[in-house]
Amino acid sequence: MKQFDRAGEWLVVLPDHVASVVLAEKLEPAPQRVDHPSGRPWLIGSWESADFRIGEAGATKIATLGFSSAGPQRLAQIAARTRRVTDLDSLGGKLPGCFHLLATVDGVTHAYGTLSGLRKLVYGRAGEVTVAATRADVLAALTGAGIDEERLLLRYSSPKPSCTASTLPYGAGCAWWTKTAASPCTRRAVPR
Repeated sequence: MKQFDRAGEWLVVLPDHVASVVLAEKLEPAPQRVDHPSGRPWLIGSWESADFRIGEAGATKIATLGFSSAGPQRLAQIAARTRRVTDLDSLGGKLPGCFHLLATVDGVTHAYGTLSGLRKLVYGRAGEVTVAATRADVLAALTGAGIDEERLLLRYSSPKPSCTASTLPYGAGCAWWTKTAASPCTRRAVPR
């Protein structure tokens, strides 16, 4: 696996799949790890403990990374009422803050960014599974992706620093080959 700068906050979201065990080993040593209810790795990375909150009920775990008004008790209450990951689609607007919303429900994994785009996600294929991450360089190291120089040039040559997919011929996605940036406020399923 390529190396990446482990300084600062980073997070990888893994599906509840046997292949995630091997991917987690590639990311070691990682300061933090949270497992799916099955015991397989779910969240791996480096973050401030004050920025991470998790609640669980049965086969459901819900976590936030960033500033969130919901503490572990509130997240556990939400987890107890959650039957499908789609039950969480409207939750982001009801919890004040700026955070990634992460969920594993009966082995189905979802990761949500923010409407503002401040908490973005990138995703791509790593072997047999799709994974999501909070930083493109981390995901590129895990997937073996290189830099898409043409897309990078287009992004840096745009007169608007906040370019969107409609203003660039190739979209405003990530400048790495073989992966795409998730749109702000778009949830991302991490299939098994």
